[in-house]
Amino acid sequence: YNVNSEAAHNPTRRRRIIRAILSSGAHIILLQETNEVWEELLREDAVALEYVYTYFHHPKSSDRKAGGSAILSQLPIDMDSIQILDFSNKVSGSVFPVMVCDVSIPRHHLNTSSYVQRSSSSSRSNDDNIPVAITIANVHLRPPVNLDGSAFLDTARKTEPIRIAEGKELLHHRPQEESPKRPIDIIAGDFNEGDYDG
Repeated sequence: YNVNSEAAHNPTRRRRIIRAILSSGAHIILLQETNEVWEELLREDAVALEYVYTYFHHPKSSDRKAGGSAILSQLPIDMDSIQILDFSNKVSGSVFPVMVCDVSIPRHHLNTSSYVQRSSSSSRSNDDNIPVAITIANVHLRPPVNLDGSAFLDTARKTEPIRIAEGKELLHHRPQEESPKRPIDIIAGDFNEGDYDG
């Protein structure tokens, strides 16, 4: 969910956004455009609602202010697995980093055979309480605007190849190169595309 970095300063918008986030019922929430203000607004309520595992990435002063991201989770995050990936040196026009991390999910929450098969081959027991680590990528792909913030009728079309390249770069990335290579399980976030684009 893109919370909009400026919306944190607007009480009406802020209230609606916080209500939407915290009433979602999701076990894991991925946010884009967070900042220090959003973290302060969300952290206390998130923890109170059992999102006890949180991580916020704030843009540096030299970064674009909409480049923050966060994960709020009721399930354990492997903090050592968190990576903030900057594809701007590989994809011309890429502006926001990607957050990648591992989350431990109890096996009984997973209903697809690929997860169960992968987890059973790496564990000694079929106990449903043994968690499975899944890798999640929180993306904020290039918005359909020019770097100066302007937009014209053809800007979405001209920036679409950047979003596609960012997606391809992420698909080729393997978190934690020292471990056995496995793909990212879930890619979610702000794709900046319509339902039938890309």
